[in-house]
Amino acid sequence: MTTTTHPASLMEPKVFTPGFLIRLSLLTNVERELRVMGYPVLWSRLAGLIPQAHIHLGEKAHITPLLNRAKPHSYRTYIDQDKKMAACEFEGVLVSWERP
Repeated sequence: MTTTTHPASLMEPKVFTPGFLIRLSLLTNVERELRVMGYPVLWSRLAGLIPQAHIHLGEKAHITPLLNRAKPHSYRTYIDQDKKMAACEFEGVLVSWERP
């Protein structure tokens, strides 16, 4: 019987890497916190350099509580497919919403 040894690089996870798991945990925690704050999360993704979440800002909802907890000076507005959008960085996640 022969024993085959595999290089360490073949044994490392390819998808669920430690970095991926950290980013996934961060995004999940932020999504949970946004929901507790009253902001429904419409979608989220891990693509790009920073995890992203898009929230629904209802008619009666105010964005002020989120902005008060966001990174200083991180609020920005932009137009995406003829929609007025805004975003801020909240606990390491880029949170965006549609503006009225």
